[in-house]
Amino acid sequence: IVSAWCKQTKSKLKDEFDMEYASLHYPVLLEQSMNTVLLQELNRFNGLNVVIKSGLQDVVNAIAGITIMSDELQEMFNSFYFGIIPAVWLQTSYPSLKSLATYILDYLERLKFFESWVQEGIPDLFWISGFYFNQAFLTGTLQNYARKYQIPIDSVGFDFSMLKVSSVDKKPTDGAYIQGLFLHLTLTILRHNK
Repeated sequence: IVSAWCKQTKSKLKDEFDMEYASLHYPVLLEQSMNTVLLQELNRFNGLNVVIKSGLQDVVNAIAGITIMSDELQEMFNSFYFGIIPAVWLQTSYPSLKSLATYILDYLERLKFFESWVQEGIPDLFWISGFYFNQAFLTGTLQNYARKYQIPIDSVGFDFSMLKVSSVDKKPTDGAYIQGLFLHLTLTILRHNK
């Protein structure tokens, strides 16, 4: 069961992003910080992709008796069997509390988002929760604005507007359209006793 799952999952993964291609098409430019953000994200996802693919193959090989089932591989095997993200993956991964199956689906969607960015250009709408390190995206957005208007970045802040649409046709003049922002609100109820 675990071997079949590993093979199936590995077949869904693509090769690592071509960093040379991405660097040529998205060079580091002062006026476009999103290029730097993209290259950093691709580099992080490439590292994680290597860890995931090699882990899947190593477990398949250990099950088949090609390699020795080390303690680390046994732990990874157990994680796969019980649907838990292996600890060795989490050391390289973006933070996640998902089960293994939903983690893989989420991971594939993230790769698809960045593949689309590489192939089609800077998106009109960014999936903010799909970033490995979304603070870099936020900083890049501030840098683009500050450099465009030649003002210090530490004097720039964010202002938010909620749109009543689920898709957009073009980029905003300034800033960025984002989706996937989740807020955790804590509601405190105060009572006044008379």
